[in-house]
Amino acid sequence: MKKNIIFICLLLFFACSDKKRKNNEDENQILLKVGKEAEKSQFFKEHFVLEAVIPIETTNEFLIGDGISRVISYKNKLIILDRKSTICVVDGKTGKIDTCIRRIGVGPGESKIIIDIGFDEQTETILAFNDYHNLLFFDIKGKFIKQEKFEKSFNNIICNNGNVLLYNRGEGYSCYPYMIEIYNPQDKTWRKTGKEDRLDFPMRLYGPHIVKSKNIWFGTPFDFDLYKYNDSKIEKAYKLDPALPRLTKEEMMLASTNPMEFFNIRSAKMYGIGAIRETEHYLIFISSKSGFFILDKKTNEIHWEDFVDETSLGLRLLNYFPHDGDDNRIMFYVLPSEWLRRNKDANMNDISATLKERINSFKINEEDNPILIFYREK
Repeated sequence: MKKNIIFICLLLFFACSDKKRKNNEDENQILLKVGKEAEKSQFFKEHFVLEAVIPIETTNEFLIGDGISRVISYKNKLIILDRKSTICVVDGKTGKIDTCIRRIGVGPGESKIIIDIGFDEQTETILAFNDYHNLLFFDIKGKFIKQEKFEKSFNNIICNNGNVLLYNRGEGYSCYPYMIEIYNPQDKTWRKTGKEDRLDFPMRLYGPHIVKSKNIWFGTPFDFDLYKYNDSKIEKAYKLDPALPRLTKEEMMLASTNPMEFFNIRSAKMYGIGAIRETEHYLIFISSKSGFFILDKKTNEIHWEDFVDETSLGLRLLNYFPHDGDDNRIMFYVLPSEWLRRNKDANMNDISATLKERINSFKINEEDNPILIFYREK
């Protein structure tokens, strides 16, 4: 009897300790209140300046069809994964192609689908995770080095300090968005951080779910927390608090059981945080609603903007895309059809003579690859 009482007391102690730890985590989280819709503010343009406009070279080997999956900025290069599973290294100023990697098949170094890519800056190695659960290694010129076989499938990979972070283990429509598995290619060891909670929700936000910039950030398809990975730990740094109604767990289940009803419900509600990118002073991210959020890290002032009105290019920029790399820049992309419809009489006095000359030299066709537009923090 005495032993049972001691055992129950220990259980209560650990349960209370765990609850206290979770409460402390939530207390340290910064709450970000936003309204029901995007504002008509110019906060982004007031704090970022147009730096580069880069039309990605179009060739028979590299023709981006239905979108971009990952962009990594490294020195004067951009490493791009498109949704057709082609990896391309291009010049970071001109968009000219240096190298393309497209190896379709079942042999060494080959894939049917490349799910995601990472880049190890220490060894200048491109890593690609494919649908065969293989991690492929290529040098920056596209030469295949080796591959390693894993037991599980993951939606995203990030290279960090010699390790490979494998995020969001997938099982059909289910995922594990609160946990990161860490693999060391040198000694072949594994470890985990975060919670192994399964989420049965097929909806995903656009863009990579985890991004490496000033820090490594991720959001989940359902909640409103902004998670930061730091020193092998995951912390909830911020929480978005929208005035809009949010999906309930019962409504979330409809995405799998009754998609038509779910799509009718979701239009009036908000769910999920994603595409989080950090510069020196700001965080940029998205939700399921249109537009993007920009947070001043010093003041915790947050703005929800529908688009960037880039009058110097005669364009409204709608497609924010978070690239990897600690370069204090934010990227948007424009489809060729949008570029061709832009206001060609736009006043370009606010941009440099060099950039103006480059833009005037572009010969864009409707079938070409997207144009990447970079802003740098002022």
